[in-house]
Amino acid sequence: MWQWLMLAAATLYTAPVRLSLRVDIGEKPSFAMVAYVYNLRFSLNGPITLDVGILAAQGPINLSPKEIFLFFYHLFMGAVWSEASVSCCVGTGDACTTALATGLAAGMLRMAGAPMGMRVTVRPEFGRPFFALSLRCILFFRGGDIILAGMKALAGRRPMKRKVEMANGEASH
Repeated sequence: MWQWLMLAAATLYTAPVRLSLRVDIGEKPSFAMVAYVYNLRFSLNGPITLDVGILAAQGPINLSPKEIFLFFYHLFMGAVWSEASVSCCVGTGDACTTALATGLAAGMLRMAGAPMGMRVTVRPEFGRPFFALSLRCILFFRGGDIILAGMKALAGRRPMKRKVEMANGEASH
């Protein structure tokens, strides 16, 4: 019996996963996610709604927003990114603040996307207050990466032990 469990665990751990994401934030926020595992297709799509109550600790699994963020951070940093791109349009209604906001958004998005090789396009919208963000990417990872990301997120940071070297009761310099 345990051989079958080991086989199932090894299959899950080495399962190739390809995840295709599309997120649009603007006048009608929406998303689409398609995951391929061993050529089986799973898809989700629809409008984006924000339910603040979901972040509260409820049910048998109590996860803080920090633990959820760390899970996705470790998962996305361990994944192989392909065709990652972000397109953003920023407008405040005033030319000066629109230019500053556009430069700030371009700098922040380029800094955040640099480790993944993300292409960033930020356009100003001078005529009206406006914000739109479009994210497209394809991620490749294994099923075991999900397990490792969860373990890293739940383990948290452990305090570092410092070695104290003493010579005759005093620290040597």
